[in-house]
Parts: sequence; C-alpha cells; structure tokens
Amino acid sequence: MTAETQTEELTFYSGMTEPVDDSSAIDCLDDPLREISEKLYRMGEVIKGHGSGNGAYVNFGGFRFPNMLAPAKACTGEVYGVVSWEAHRQLYTNPATSSSLFKGTVEPFFGPTLSPRDPPEHTKYRAVMQLGFMPKQIESYKDTIARPVLSRRFSTLRKKGRADLVREINVFYPYEVVGRIVGYDFADVEFVAACMDGIWQGNHDVDTAVKAGKDLREYAAKLIAKRRDDPKDDYVSALFDAEVDGEKITEKNLVGLVNHFLSGGIETTYRQTSLLVYDLLTHPEQLELLRGDRELVPRAVEETLRYDGIGGSTCRTLTEDAEICGTRIPKGSVVFTFHLCANRDPSRWENPHDYDIARPQQRHLSFAMGPHMCIGQHLARFLLGEYLAHFLDDFPNVRWDPEAQIPRPRGWNQRACSSLPVVWET
Repeated sequence: MTAETQTEELTFYSGMTEPVDDSSAIDCLDDPLREISEKLYRMGEVIKGHGSGNGAYVNFGGFRFPNMLAPAKACTGEVYGVVSWEAHRQLYTNPATSSSLFKGTVEPFFGPTLSPRDPPEHTKYRAVMQLGFMPKQIESYKDTIARPVLSRRFSTLRKKGRADLVREINVFYPYEVVGRIVGYDFADVEFVAACMDGIWQGNHDVDTAVKAGKDLREYAAKLIAKRRDDPKDDYVSALFDAEVDGEKITEKNLVGLVNHFLSGGIETTYRQTSLLVYDLLTHPEQLELLRGDRELVPRAVEETLRYDGIGGSTCRTLTEDAEICGTRIPKGSVVFTFHLCANRDPSRWENPHDYDIARPQQRHLSFAMGPHMCIGQHLARFLLGEYLAHFLDDFPNVRWDPEAQIPRPRGWNQRACSSLPVVWET
C-alpha cells in the first residue's frame, strides 16, 4: 500500500501486532516476566551481560534478549543492566547518562527525533514536541477527536456479540486519533505501520530498515509541504511557528519531530491496549471488581502499565565513569534498563507478581524517568482509560471466546497480544 492510497476499508496488517524483534527465547517461558525478574534480582541490582549474534542480542542471566535500540556494533562484548527500581533511578538521574547511542539506531531512519539528544538540546526540542502532548492539549482532543473515534468504533461492534478486538479496534484507533492530531490521512495507516515495523528490524535486516526509514521520512516531508501550502488546526501546522534558539525549526528537524510523534503516540497505545484487556480477562476477579467500581478505571490502567508494560528494555551509555548502587560502570559502557523487572521490585511493591488494580499506587517505570521520560504518557493514559470505559459499557459480560484459543502476550521491547477473541451479551 502506498501513502497515496485512499480507501474506506483497511486490510489488517499483521506487522501491527506481531513482535518487532526476535523474542522467541523469552516467549517460550511459562511466565516470562516473573521468571526473568526473579532470576535477575538474584544476580543483583546492577548486572553484567554480553552481546551475541554480532550485537543483535544481549544475554543476561542465561536469558537472550533482542537488542532493538543500541547499535549492534556497540554490543558485541560486555554490557551492563540495571534491574532494581533504585538502580534505574540512579541511572536516569545521573548527569553522565546519555541517549546519544540512539543516533545510530533511531536518527538514520526516523530523522533527528528527541531520542538521541541530550540536554540542553533535548530540553529545547522537547518543549516544541510538547505542543501536542501537554495535558491542556489533550483536554482539547477529548471531545473533538478521541471520544468520537472510540464511540464510533465500539458502536460498530456492539451488536455483533463477538470480535477479535485487536484486529477490529485496537490496532486502528490510535492511528486514527493520532493521525487526526498530527494531520496525516488515516487511509495511510498500513503504509505508516509497515514503515515503523521495517525500521525496527535495523539490527537484523538493514536493507529493509533503510528503505522503511527513507519511505517514512519522505512521507513526513510531503505532509509538511502539504501543510505549508494549506495549514490546518493540527500538530504539523503548529510546528511552523515554533522556534529553537530564536530560529524556525529546519525541515530536517521537522521531519524527525513528526515521525517521533507518530511513533510515540501510536505504538505505545495500541500494544498496551491489548495487554490491558488480556490482564483483565485472565484475572476475572479483577474485572468483576472493576465492573463494581468504575472509579478503579485509572488504577486498572496504571496496574497494567506496572504489571505488564509493553517495553522490556531500553538503553543508555555513559559519558563518564559512574557508580550505580555500588557497582562501578566505566565511561562508554552500554547500559540496558529492565523496566519490566523494576516494575516488579519486591522492595517497592508487595506481592509484585500479583495483578491487583486496588493496590496502593506508586510510580512505575513504563514511561521511564528523567529527562527522556515518555512525552506521550498523558495521551496514552487518556486513551487507555477511555478505551476501558467503552469496553465495560458497550460489551456486557465480556469474556474470552470459548471457541477460540486464548492468546499470550509476545515480544520483549514492544510486547502485545496478536489477537483478543472475545464474546459478550447483545
């Protein structure tokens, strides 16, 4: 499908829900997040690992993790990992912690996004990105964009009594919402999704990633040119008035910011939505608790983000020697974060491997921490909460489809369920 294609009916693109990395060594475990967390915690708060497959994988504690974010050439030898909540806090708040290694894995494909920048440059461009992500802006999206999209999509299914939610709602509604905010045509959803999927294959299939990145950058450039000729009330048009250091943003930087918005606003939400539904359906006592008390909707969202977030790891490098939780890490080392382990830190959460939507709320790491904390977190939280409200209201007594196989989440860097077969009363 090309970016110019206009169509009413969209064909489901499997790459939207399949793992974007080779997580087969993790997916085969009975309870991956628990088994990995418990093993790595026994090793310490900061642990050592090593690369394999010419840097396409990193190995910690006998587990092989796909490396999707660090340049493969930087991970052929020894690497470090932070496991505990406190180790993550110390890493993210250490001024020697740098995101510059993303210049080799993100910038060549998406363009100059926020990810590879460190302060003070990062701070300046983050202020521009926040034009679309601030709570005030999200408030303006609620009734004009998000609620109409979700209402329409749920209403089309309400009378059916059976659906695969992934293929009929989840993979499309974030594209439609974010697409309207940014200003791209929703008919291009498959094209944009295929580009993002291809980019994430960079450490395995360079040719595919290079082509996908080129296609996405060209698409963003065409969208920017179109909005220059015909400005709208959308994010791209708003960027034209933004300045950094008193100067208008260059075309190259505009492309990177638009692509960052697309990736950050879309991928986090549609994958996390599947995990939200999965966790509630596989813990029916929690679903009943939620049905009886709708005030728990925000808590259910936060508990899923803690218990079953989409992002297993990200990475940083150090510009100086640093000490994290008593472990010295040399300058230039690649340090992998284990958010899904930190979110189950037994020193922070009681019974961390239990899914409990009524547990006392504490900050989790699914949106990271520090200068690079996820800029799309407010939008993601809002969309997940709105989706869950519709899920409860529009699908009475929703449950797993007894005639279908119950799925399991797969993936490590971007976990998700590839299907959600459910039935409900009509």
